Amino acid sequence: MKKKVYAVRKGRETGIFYSWKECETHVKGYSGAQYRSFPSKKEAQQYLSSTLIQNKKYQVSPPSQNIKEQPTKLYSSGVSQESIVEVYIDGSYNMKRKIAGYGLVMIVQNQVYLKDFSAYPYLDVTATHNVGAELMGARRAVELALANGWKHMILYYDYTGIENFATKAWRAKNPQTKEYQDFMQKYMRNIKIQFVKVKAHSGNEYNDLADRLAKYATNL
Repeated sequence: MKKKVYAVRKGRETGIFYSWKECETHVKGYSGAQYRSFPSKKEAQQYLSSTLIQNKKYQVSPPSQNIKEQPTKLYSSGVSQESIVEVYIDGSYNMKRKIAGYGLVMIVQNQVYLKDFSAYPYLDVTATHNVGAELMGARRAVELALANGWKHMILYYDYTGIENFATKAWRAKNPQTKEYQDFMQKYMRNIKIQFVKVKAHSGNEYNDLADRLAKYATNL
């Protein structure tokens, strides 16, 4: 049997490793570790490079609600569309493999700016199944928005806890939700987040794409 190649995007050390034992030392017990296994080094390298922050924009058809053509769309806050990033997130849990993962799509001016996904096979995330995956997706959205310099993000989600834990409307009762709440409370000082709940599997183009990415991450 051909040996697997492991790519670690977030851990004690990142990069490509050629044994699970070596990979495990960099991710086990590391909160928010991001890694996957691949049949070839080329695919592992593509995984590492494809999830980095990209400047290239990919033209896609916007959802029907965004079809109106305007040179600059103004939101109620008075800021222009160019200074806002819209992010769709979704989570998935593979019961058989016990892997939780998220999918994320960043939209700038009705174009896909970035697609991101990752999976987490350790109990610090999988103990909460889909919930842990959704929360990690929201955290990743904040990290990417701040890394790109955005100060205003519209976050689309279908799990109510994304907003309620972040704003302390819900009390965090376990390590995963507490860690998420602390993270969001800290970084919401640096970025304005407008939370928008969307109905799951409702035909929204970007929400469906985030769902597909989450399922891909967990091999569903």
